[in-house]
Amino acid sequence: FLSPRETGLNGMNSSIWEHFASGSFSPSTSPAFLSGPGAAELARLRQELEEANSMIKQWEDSWKQAKQACDAWKKEAEEANDRASTATLECELVREQRETLELQVKKLQEEIERIHTGQDPQFLRSFSDLENLSLSTLYNLQKQLRANLERVDKAVFQLQSVKCLKCQEENRVVLPCQHTVLCETCAEEGECPICHPNRPHALQS
Repeated sequence: FLSPRETGLNGMNSSIWEHFASGSFSPSTSPAFLSGPGAAELARLRQELEEANSMIKQWEDSWKQAKQACDAWKKEAEEANDRASTATLECELVREQRETLELQVKKLQEEIERIHTGQDPQFLRSFSDLENLSLSTLYNLQKQLRANLERVDKAVFQLQSVKCLKCQEENRVVLPCQHTVLCETCAEEGECPICHPNRPHALQS
C-alpha cells in the first residue's frame, strides 16, 4: 500500500498537484494547449481575432468619415437650396419693381407728350396775354409751371434709370458683368462703360 504522502489528497496521485504547486499553467490555459498542435491553433485563432477587430475598427473609421462627408454634402445642399430660394424671391421682387417703374415711366411719358403737344389748357394759357393777368394769377401760374417742371424732371430721372445710356431709346438689360446700363443692342456693339470707364464711349447725358 502507498503512504498518504504518496497517494496525495483523497487518494489522488500526487503528480497531478505538482502542476499547481509549480505554477506551470493558469486557470485560463488548458494544459492540453500548452504545446503541440493545440498551442498553434490557439495562436492562429488569436491572430484571426485581432485581424477581425482591426478590420472592424477600419470599417468603423471609414463609416464615420463617410457619414461626416454625407452630412457636409447635405448641409451644403440645404444651404444651396436656401440661396436659390432667396435668389428666386429677390428676382421676383425686382421684376415686380421693374414692372411698376415701367408703368410709372409710361404715364410720365404720356403726360410729357400731352404737355409738349399743347393739350394742357393751363399750359397754353400761361403763354397768352401774361401782362393782362393779375399778380395772384401769375403766382398760381408760376406754381403750376414749377410743379410741371418737377414732374418733367422726375420723368427724365425715371427714364434715365431704365433707358440705355448710349442710345437712350431701349430699356436696359443685365449685362454679363451684372451691370444694367446698356440695352441689348448696344451691349452687343460695345463694352460696359462702368467696367471700362477709361475707354471712350458714346454716351449721352
